[in-house]
Amino acid sequence: MKEFCSEPHEEIVPDLHPALIAAVVSVLTNAAGIAVTLFVAHQNKTSRLEMRMEEIARQLLSDDEWTVRSIEVVKAALHGLSDEDVRNTLLRAGAIPLTLNDPDTGTKSEVWGLVSRNRQLISGQTFDGKLASRERPFIIDGNIQIQQQQQIQGPAQSREISPAQKWPAEMSPLQLQHWKQKNAQYEVMHVQAIATLIEDLLKQKATIQEIEVIQ
Repeated sequence: MKEFCSEPHEEIVPDLHPALIAAVVSVLTNAAGIAVTLFVAHQNKTSRLEMRMEEIARQLLSDDEWTVRSIEVVKAALHGLSDEDVRNTLLRAGAIPLTLNDPDTGTKSEVWGLVSRNRQLISGQTFDGKLASRERPFIIDGNIQIQQQQQIQGPAQSREISPAQKWPAEMSPLQLQHWKQKNAQYEVMHVQAIATLIEDLLKQKATIQEIEVIQ
């Protein structure tokens, strides 16, 4: 009687590791692509937002009647920004910080002006016995507005300074009210547009955070 001996053989099992690795790599690649796309969109939107804010700040500081603006007025126009962000925006817009001495109250306030319109302060020109220092914040007096307007207009143009060009301390109550109304207009300028951009920016940030959590 013949005996049949069957040799043990390995069971053939399909190798799933390459397919699994390929699927995982595909998912990670797609997730990374989405994250990069959202990040680039976020950066572009941030850049556009910063450019618009710089343009608003530049328009405020380019007003024909005012060569400097208080930090409060600029901050009101750039709704939703902190003091530090407002200062960074002003620096990118080409402005310099100045310290304004109020001759009536003796108080000092922070104001900003474009370098192109305040070169006489950078050069160290003296106004009312006060020298603009390169090492300290520039010091200017309350009547600097009138002096600067006279220098810009030149000696040949001897027209009278309008009340809107005077420092508020020199205005009558009616003129002061008109000045406040004029400055209040800047507080609502582009506020809605900037608020919408900030809201979209926050949504983009939340989306990126959700993708990071999924990863």
